Amino acid sequence: MPGIPMRILIVGGGIMGLSCAWRLAQSRCQVTLLEQRDCGGGATHASLGALWPPSPLADGPLQKLHRQSLSQMESFLTELAADSALPIPLRRGGRLEFLLDPDALTRATQEAPLGHPGITFTPALPGPILEILSPDQIRTLEPLVDPTHLHALHCRFTAQVDVAALIAALTAACLRRGVTILEQTPVDRLTLADLSFTVHTAGASGPRDLTADRLLITAGAWTAQLDPLLQRFAPTRPAKGQALMLATPQPLISHIVKRGTTYLVPWQDHILVGSTTEPEAGFDESTVPAAIETLRQDAIAILPALASAPVVRSWAGLRPDAPKHRPIMGPIPGHPQVFVCAGHYKTGIGMSPLVSRLIADFLTTGIVPPQLADFLPRDRPPRSLHSARR
Repeated sequence: MPGIPMRILIVGGGIMGLSCAWRLAQSRCQVTLLEQRDCGGGATHASLGALWPPSPLADGPLQKLHRQSLSQMESFLTELAADSALPIPLRRGGRLEFLLDPDALTRATQEAPLGHPGITFTPALPGPILEILSPDQIRTLEPLVDPTHLHALHCRFTAQVDVAALIAALTAACLRRGVTILEQTPVDRLTLADLSFTVHTAGASGPRDLTADRLLITAGAWTAQLDPLLQRFAPTRPAKGQALMLATPQPLISHIVKRGTTYLVPWQDHILVGSTTEPEAGFDESTVPAAIETLRQDAIAILPALASAPVVRSWAGLRPDAPKHRPIMGPIPGHPQVFVCAGHYKTGIGMSPLVSRLIADFLTTGIVPPQLADFLPRDRPPRSLHSARR
């Protein structure tokens, strides 16, 4: 006779909350997910869907985890598409990153021979994973891009995913697996006891108090706002990013093109332009016309053909940041029934294939996956955080 399924309550329906819910439901857990907006409506919705690995010169636990997860992206999306019966477009078009000064060129010269250790890709990429291109080679690859006198680092592994399709597929797969999804249901507060918890919600149908066997908090930048213990052990904060979409009569570039902090992401007959990084903005999700215009002018400097391209829309999102840009993943000390998975900053989508599986295994077995040992919640000095309700 099968055992009683573990009941798991998840707070936060972005990429991490949904992917963890899906994996937990596959493990026959009884999952309820709470989201204050619509699923994926926060930082995930604001993402441009660009997926590129960290520098091969950086080889710490975070970079290894990121590379391993990116290696699993194709298989993750294939499995998810089958489980949801929905397509999830992924395009591996590569990336051109301009080298703006001699130091950047020197660093790229060191990076190129290394490729991306730990990343596997089948079928094999047509050429080296990393290489340095001259201005003439850049013009051959992307005739409409203006390299001026600059070289660029060409990464063939870089890809982009359709974020809206990804969220739709995760939501559908969760529902097909029996996950209860409560959207438009903000969490007011938590009550944490030694071995139990209560989640106090304020949805449209009125306040509710919910409990379960385990609590997983994937509330992104709002995680630390839920309880003083989370401010102590999982001090997340927002890093605002503004972006825009330009309409083009036909595709203008085939690669993601990055110059400085601005990058262009081609998608059908649009160009996505990102992005600002504004940790000082707090929980403000409004767009600023001056910032949007600066992004537009930066895009034109990279791709002059965009000068007449109309702005279709602009938006802002709050990336979930944490100390040293390192995610926090695991149980809260003293409260083994309360888990956190937050603070993935700019890598949430890329991290989701592997992290969702590791968190699901951790929750259901209680065994710490070796890949998460460096990211467990730990005591940190208290600091001031902007007030906001999740």
